Amino acid sequence: MPSPFDLVDVRLYVPRAVFEIRYATRDNFTGKRLYPVARCFLARAVAERLGRVHDDLLKRGYRMKIYDGYRPHSVTKRMWAIIGDERY
Repeated sequence: MPSPFDLVDVRLYVPRAVFEIRYATRDNFTGKRLYPVARCFLARAVAERLGRVHDDLLKRGYRMKIYDGYRPHSVTKRMWAIIGDERY
């Protein structure tokens, strides 16, 4: 049985949202492409709820724009290596 914590592709739950996965491009604060593909993953339970919120937004004439989702720790480590802020 699927777990609510399984990572799922958000497009399956929020297909009409606008996806602009910036870390799959150079258009982000690092200036580097950090993801190999522009896909967005979230825990299944979160994606299901996001889909319901988006359905409500559509009824009101709005659409959701999604920039990022689950981020692997390895990518976060790369971000810190690129920026290197010693205050943290």
